[in-house]
Order: sequence, then C-alpha cells, then structure tokens
Amino acid sequence: MRTNLRRATLAAGSIAAAAVLALPGNAYAVPKLSQSAVAQTCYGGAFDYQSSQEGYWPLEGHAPTSSRCADINVKSNTTRRVRACFWTGNGHTCNAFRTVPAGQWTVAASNVLDGTRFYLDFEDNKVGTGLVAA
Repeated sequence: MRTNLRRATLAAGSIAAAAVLALPGNAYAVPKLSQSAVAQTCYGGAFDYQSSQEGYWPLEGHAPTSSRCADINVKSNTTRRVRACFWTGNGHTCNAFRTVPAGQWTVAASNVLDGTRFYLDFEDNKVGTGLVAA
C-alpha cells in the first residue's frame, strides 16, 4: 500500500509540475550546452567524404551547411591542406588553405550561415577520404 501511495504521490507531483510549465507566460531556464556537447552534436552528424582525383568534394555540385554546426569541419584520414569554397550566386569565393592533420577535426571555415552552399578544395589534387561536419 505504501508503495502505491508513493507512486501516486510522485505521479501527481510530476503531472502538476508539467501543468505549471505548460501554462502560458511561464518561462523556464533551458540548460545551455557545453562546448563539448555542441561539438558532439555537430560531429555526431558528420558524414564520410571521398574527394575526386582533382581534389574536390562533393564530386558534383555543392553541399549545404546545417544547423548542427556553426563551422565547416573536416577530419581527413591523411594530412592534407583544404579550403572551403562558397557559391555566391555570381560564382565562387574561397578562403585560404588550412592544414588538416590526419585524424584531427579542423575548422575549414568558421561562422557559416545555415544552408550555405559550399564545396571543399584539397590542395594536393588527390583522391582522399575522411569526415565532414557542417
């Protein structure tokens, strides 16, 4: 009987708390994600890439950035130099080449708007593989 009473009390308390939070005008604090949690969310959405013989990824067209990441991040299986290039509507513009050490996440472009169309240009002009999170 005590166990059932305790469960009923806990359930009633949970329902009451949910009802208070659901009332209009009630603001409650949403916990902020730590930098580590944000990185895990961003990298958790990473996908494999394979660059072309000319050193480009994607092989055709552009890739869009997502709301998961504020930056375009690259993790190459070999040390390479990469730059991010963006479609401007009138052509492309690229940032400077950056070294991506093998097996390490590196920012290829920072503070990129969601939905920005981009491609990666690898300086060595070779086929390569790794991960992209954008």
